[in-house]
Amino acid sequence: MRHLKVKSHSGDYPDAELLALGKTLERLWPEYQAALEGRQKPGESAATARDRYYALDRQTAELAKKIMASPVHTLVGLRVKAMVAIHAPGDCWDEPFDDLDWDKKGIRALVEAVCSVTGLEPPKEKRAA
Repeated sequence: MRHLKVKSHSGDYPDAELLALGKTLERLWPEYQAALEGRQKPGESAATARDRYYALDRQTAELAKKIMASPVHTLVGLRVKAMVAIHAPGDCWDEPFDDLDWDKKGIRALVEAVCSVTGLEPPKEKRAA
């Protein structure tokens, strides 16, 4: 996840719990991405790296579920939800926008619009037009 800095707010902030979940996801994300790409830590066996990946996958999936189930009240809270949403419909960026089916166009357009207003970078198209 690129550009995921989430501002910290006091406990009485409307989306305080959502922002805390976002900070945790932001902290775990680099290690999760490294594990997903199969990068091993120095001196780590392949089995240990695989176990670390599965543990991080469970943690990030649980955080994503909590984030998506949480109500949002602010643009900063919406940004946290967008951090999850940009990775959920990954196949929406497999083809040029005009080649997508209507349902994927809708998802992609919405996610890109939310990214635009929240300052996140949307996923890159995997296959150029």
